[in-house]
Amino acid sequence: MTPETILEHDGIQQPIIEWALDYGITTGIIIGRLERGLSIADAITTPMKTGHQRQRLPIFSKEQVNAKPEAVAEKHTANGETKTTAEWAAYIGVSKSTLSKWLKKLTIEQAIAHGEKTKTSRPNALHTYDGQSKTLTEWAADIGIETSALYNRLRTMTLAEALTASFPKGRVAKLYTINGESKTFAEWCAAHGRVKSTVANLMKRRGLTLEEALNSHHFRQRKQPPGVSDDFPAYLGTGARSALENKPKIAFQKEAAE
Repeated sequence: MTPETILEHDGIQQPIIEWALDYGITTGIIIGRLERGLSIADAITTPMKTGHQRQRLPIFSKEQVNAKPEAVAEKHTANGETKTTAEWAAYIGVSKSTLSKWLKKLTIEQAIAHGEKTKTSRPNALHTYDGQSKTLTEWAADIGIETSALYNRLRTMTLAEALTASFPKGRVAKLYTINGESKTFAEWCAAHGRVKSTVANLMKRRGLTLEEALNSHHFRQRKQPPGVSDDFPAYLGTGARSALENKPKIAFQKEAAE
């Protein structure tokens, strides 16, 4: 306890040194009385006896003399609740220093409203649902989605709606309708025995519809032997038909020398 220690008496808070000046006694006497167990009121208001031979005044150590006064936490009342600045900061989900800056321009009610409005842009802000307060990252982990997905939901939903909404997982495959029948791209390719990448390239590079790509001449089956074309006549020298013609039998006979 030091002369700078704050004491409250009769609804007033001030350091011991101020009380000593008000009642005309020394700070040492007030501190000594308090250390002997007197109440704050008695320690402050009891007149000082002078000339008492056995009166003992306390001796202060360097630590007591140099000690800083104990800070009194500033309190604010909003919506019928009274909390310190640190407690309100934790409630809003910001640091104490941030709230202190807000309170230079805003009332505590305005600061709370501002905090609620900017919650989704602050990753450490607490969001309360069903009696539990958590950050958006923690809520996202609880319901098994990415934090970014929860942020997207909150653009158009309340927190309760975003946490309880049911969405299909993964991307929903697009359906293509041909002749009144609807299937996915992969299902149409499988039904026609087509390679998906080839069909996709035909649609992209040639601007074909899925139906046109599936029935493209690109997929016509050729039954001729590999490497032999039936598109050219034999006389063009391609070897296309000559390979299949019957070879004439040529016989050589020895003539008797004359």
